[in-house]
Amino acid sequence: MGSDNNGESGFLKGPICMEWIRCLGRRGGKVLLVALELRREADMRRSCRLELSASRIARNCGIARSTALQCLKTLAQGDGKIVETDFKPGRRGVITLLDRGDPKGKAE
Repeated sequence: MGSDNNGESGFLKGPICMEWIRCLGRRGGKVLLVALELRREADMRRSCRLELSASRIARNCGIARSTALQCLKTLAQGDGKIVETDFKPGRRGVITLLDRGDPKGKAE
């Protein structure tokens, strides 16, 4: 714990809106965990457009790949949609974070 596979620190930048966390938490703990991992990656890369494999997300979150994919699907659906995903076979997916949970609103 404390660092991911690239040796980067495992912390989140703030502030993060508590209502964003509560809303995602109501979708399930693993969905919240994946959303926070995406937020961490976006902050680390300084970009809301991420090229990530579901396997890497799963490994960083300590969950199964199929669970990571289901969580991404949940995050990409409905009124509370916070990501757009584009996965192609044999390639890393492109995940665009639409709402990072910043108090000021949408992703920059």
